[in-house]
Amino acid sequence: MNFKVVYKALLLFSIIAALIAGVFMTVSLLHLSGDDGLNVFHADNGEYYKLVTWIFGVCMVMYVAAIAVLSKRIDKRLDFSGVPSRIAYGAMSFATLGLFGFCIGREAFADGSYDLGNMYVVYTKEAFANVQTTKVSYLYLLFLAVLVGSFAFFTYAFFAKVGEEGTNDNFAAFSMLPSIALAVKIIYDFLLQSGHGYGALYNFHLFGLGFALMFSVYETRFRFKKAAPAPYVFFGLISALSTLIFSIPALVLFFTGKAGANWHPAFCAVDIVIVVYIYIRLFSLKVHLFERQKKEQDIAFAFEGEEEEGISAHGQSIE
Repeated sequence: MNFKVVYKALLLFSIIAALIAGVFMTVSLLHLSGDDGLNVFHADNGEYYKLVTWIFGVCMVMYVAAIAVLSKRIDKRLDFSGVPSRIAYGAMSFATLGLFGFCIGREAFADGSYDLGNMYVVYTKEAFANVQTTKVSYLYLLFLAVLVGSFAFFTYAFFAKVGEEGTNDNFAAFSMLPSIALAVKIIYDFLLQSGHGYGALYNFHLFGLGFALMFSVYETRFRFKKAAPAPYVFFGLISALSTLIFSIPALVLFFTGKAGANWHPAFCAVDIVIVVYIYIRLFSLKVHLFERQKKEQDIAFAFEGEEEEGISAHGQSIE
């Protein structure tokens, strides 16, 4: 069995499955959406919501089975300076910079026509007893700070020549900034969902962010040379699937004018870039035809070396 082909087929299948699930979710919600945005997206209202849920569950089982077979054949090394890595880092650098610019611009142009309590803004307004007060969202300020740090990391990684042998602890520690940004974003979005009653579709968004966080953490493990390829691949595939199930209908609903003002197309666009980043990294992993191929080759080379030394020693003794 050619395990390289099996691995590539698994990645291609995951892309197709995610796109199909996203399209079904879009069709299911397109005629239900309105000015209330996500609030109408409950599981009972979606015609194909159960189908999408089944696709999600079946894919999880298939991924676990396939990765169990491939786990000992996936290389524990990852190239950090090759062309695919530079493309991935460059895409994330532009995405994080664009998202930061969007956040600052939205802060400047947000006015009373928006529900500020339901948006990503630094200053939120609350009214109590006919008195309006302004509060600062320190959690959102933290998110903006680590977002700038993530941009700095991806930009540095794009220009730096950091290969497998050149990976150092400073670079590895620096790579934790995107993980921190994802963790803060998960907390913020969870609080938004809890406070504003977002529907079941938003759960896929939270799943996508959660698995993206685990994917990012395990990528840092590659840089610390403590790789765990199997969970790395699994978290990446599930994150991509969950993210596309949410982001595809989200973008379609927004650009067709069927989502409320609380929508954030810029964040959904960045989610798509994250999915592209994940697949670039996964396609860059090396899969060996045989289990522990590298160790077997090292043993063979060592054995050949011992034979050559024995022949040389034998020749010298004759002389």
